Amino acid sequence: MSHPPFCMLAPLRSLLLGLIRPAALFGTALFGTALFGTAPFGVAGAADLKGKFVLEGIVPAPVPVVAPNAAIDFPGVKLFDESRIVDPATKAIAYITVYVRDDNFPVTPAAAAPAQVVVDNKAGRFNPHMSALWVGKQQLFFMNSDPVSHNSFFDLAGVNPLLTPGTRIPVNVAGTKPLPQAITCNIHTWMKAIVVARNHPYVGITGADGTFEIKNLPDGVEIEFQAWHEKPGYLKIPAWEKGRFKMTLKAGVNDLGEIKVPVAILN
Repeated sequence: MSHPPFCMLAPLRSLLLGLIRPAALFGTALFGTALFGTAPFGVAGAADLKGKFVLEGIVPAPVPVVAPNAAIDFPGVKLFDESRIVDPATKAIAYITVYVRDDNFPVTPAAAAPAQVVVDNKAGRFNPHMSALWVGKQQLFFMNSDPVSHNSFFDLAGVNPLLTPGTRIPVNVAGTKPLPQAITCNIHTWMKAIVVARNHPYVGITGADGTFEIKNLPDGVEIEFQAWHEKPGYLKIPAWEKGRFKMTLKAGVNDLGEIKVPVAILN
């Protein structure tokens, strides 16, 4: 078989060097990922998203738990329905989750998360009430710190273990669903926890101060986010149809500021 003369190979060599040299200077984000599709442009994970959810209207009073075994199993403990937690002074809303809607969204090299996620049965409630789980990267554990037995029914993992006092067991989660999933206790029926299980770490959950943060997102690409709360499900505030919004983030902190949630949505 004949080969092209050397004089024809020289221009090809120059062209290849012209592509490789910028990749060496700027890293895989320019060459490897853009050409071969392992992640979108801006893979460095240079962008963060944060915001604060505040109730618009009169803060509803906490709803106490009324159950025959509440006072027996947890004497002296004041238990409340955790599906709607709002700070009466600041109107900050806890337990709203904001996450990247695309479950196969490429993960940036800077993304990180703790190795374990622990959901504890403690003082007649699941602690924490809401958790994020990076499926395939983080190991979920169920734990019981109470002096009485609990069970933890978690349909996503297909488990319902009985947890005697002092128990700690691993729970294997192999898949995800589009929306957050519940853990419940059939023995203490008021108990409920929420797990936001995704194939990526881009999940934010508001604390008692109403704030959330998602770190190490790619900049320069449009991302669709989902906002969700236990009461209404999709957090359909006026600007977000089905609780969804799209943003192209810049490098650094991207602050949504205060996001007003009408009280009617949480009732």
